[in-house]
Amino acid sequence: MLSDEEIHRIDAASSDILSGTGIKVMNRDALMALKSAGASINEHTEIARIPEGAVRKALDSAPRRVILFSRDGRNDIELSGIRHPYLTTDGTAMYVVDFSTGAYRRGTTRDLFRFALISDYLEEISVFWPMVVASDVSDAEHTVHEFTTSILGTSKHIQHEAHGILEAQAEIEIGSAIAGGKEELRKRPLFSSVFTPVSPLAFEKHATDSMMLFARAGIPIVAMSIVQSGYTGPRTLAGSLAVMNSEILASLVLAQAVATGLPFIYGIFVGPFDLDTSTFLAGSPELALLSAAGAQMAAYYGLPSLASGMLTNAKTISAQAAFEKAQTGMLPALGGASLVSGIGGLSADEAVSFEQLVIDCDIWASIKRILRGVRLDQDLIGVDLIDRLGPMADYLSEVESARFPKEDICRPRLLRMADQEESRPKGARDIERIAHEEVKRIISNHRANPLDKGVEREVIRITKEFRRSVARRDIE
Repeated sequence: MLSDEEIHRIDAASSDILSGTGIKVMNRDALMALKSAGASINEHTEIARIPEGAVRKALDSAPRRVILFSRDGRNDIELSGIRHPYLTTDGTAMYVVDFSTGAYRRGTTRDLFRFALISDYLEEISVFWPMVVASDVSDAEHTVHEFTTSILGTSKHIQHEAHGILEAQAEIEIGSAIAGGKEELRKRPLFSSVFTPVSPLAFEKHATDSMMLFARAGIPIVAMSIVQSGYTGPRTLAGSLAVMNSEILASLVLAQAVATGLPFIYGIFVGPFDLDTSTFLAGSPELALLSAAGAQMAAYYGLPSLASGMLTNAKTISAQAAFEKAQTGMLPALGGASLVSGIGGLSADEAVSFEQLVIDCDIWASIKRILRGVRLDQDLIGVDLIDRLGPMADYLSEVESARFPKEDICRPRLLRMADQEESRPKGARDIERIAHEEVKRIISNHRANPLDKGVEREVIRITKEFRRSVARRDIE
């Protein structure tokens, strides 16, 4: 997507922004950490200006090999040097498409557990980002509650967030209980944490507190820029890309200043804001372009990346959702992203759908097949076979053809099910109905690899203690 010259141009522009404009850091501890890393700070304006040397030092200390560990060790993934990206779910939507009525409603703990369960089953998904906010618990409690629910629902790596010290401490304690202690968690962090700068060019106090606490515990940080072109960033895609890159590099400098050698992931969620409708265009070709360009910038720095993709502005499962998800998934995959997030989402990440989650895995299976390309091994070309059978041959009956790799042909899950339908129109079902029945089957039959009962009790105890801490804080 970007030429070498264009990559260098964005890098140079980011260096000018960081060292000139600077980052507003609404957290004194973070300001002091940046100062120790070589930044020039103004405590009155809370601006940190970060020189190029500090950025290069942080890049040198960030590990090139990053592993996202699963809690049972069966689904660990390495993001470094991969040829094809992994997939993570969409995160923390406010609404869920009701499984029975199809109407939008606020999400619940039960919904979240079901999403975790389905994601644990689907082999296309490697990382679970809690997909819906659990509105059946208080605003102060829901983040940790979602973390616990996700861990109980899937054994895959969890990607989540925290908005303050109490939340971060509780998540670290839960992770330590499962891993067997804080040092074991440091060795095998079974979750990572998303840190989002406030675009443009600012770090909020409480989220920054959480990020630094996670960094000290050895938890990988996903610094995700959420620039909206024309609203929280320049109207031009190039300007938005420069602001995004600056925010992520500033996050890297802070993370490495707090914990040298911390695993760090370059996160991209950048797209245009439609001034006419006041809508973030999540399913747009421009978002796809920026995700691919961001993945290239991450690769240039030697960092693994998480790029937003598989996104749509469609409010329902539809042709619009299909083509927007295909284009926003394909481009970051081609751009070399390590992880692509967004499956299951509708309405610009406002809502998530059980059926859409399964459908999106089929779209992703097709994208991955395209990425594998055409194998041109000599035995697969088969000149001898072609010559032996000659013109007008019947390859269907040729036994040798059966030995060819099955992965050469992609047959996604729902399409295979559709093929089994009666050919008469009255017997046919649309893909949404097939996905609905597949979701029902998974929920009824699949369970994640369980935690040890003693560990599960400890996880629940820590979660309850967090709730008591929140209640005491509110009273005070």
